[in-house]
Amino acid sequence: FPSHDTTALQVKVWDSVFQAGHISNAADAFFSTALGVACRLVAVLPESPRLEGDGVRVWKVPMSDASPILVISIASLDRLNRELELRCETAVSMQRFRPNIVLRGTEPFIEDDLENIFWGDTKLEFIKRCSRCIMVNLNERGEFAAEPLRTLATFRRDANKVYFGSHYRAVTFGVLRITGQ
Repeated sequence: FPSHDTTALQVKVWDSVFQAGHISNAADAFFSTALGVACRLVAVLPESPRLEGDGVRVWKVPMSDASPILVISIASLDRLNRELELRCETAVSMQRFRPNIVLRGTEPFIEDDLENIFWGDTKLEFIKRCSRCIMVNLNERGEFAAEPLRTLATFRRDANKVYFGSHYRAVTFGVLRITGQ
């Protein structure tokens, strides 16, 4: 957490501008050495939260992309891979999309239509669909290609954005357990 004597810094994550606090010089040195580029580690200040909204609701978001929880169904990935196969392209793994939660036994793209997801005491609330960037075209060997974004754009494009997966936020907290692989 930022120290209390830190000067607030204005930071920007996508379209959000908010105040953040410097963590420490030691953290800066560690990450600068590890990454090979000068870094400053900062955190959202409680008195200046990063806020996101959809025109109706507003919620706090950490420095993650749009939300800390990304949900994708196996059926959605299967549908994408069928489309790739029709184009004589190689199937992709779920790792390309980096979800936190993977749904099994659903229809394709159900994650776009669920208002809430419940597991025991945990309640996740839908925020928005996840628009994808070119990073999904980076394969496991560190090489960029045109796929799968090009194929996704043929059937998952809306308003010049390509969507795959959906962002959720935790409303109530409980324990999630990993079930069968």
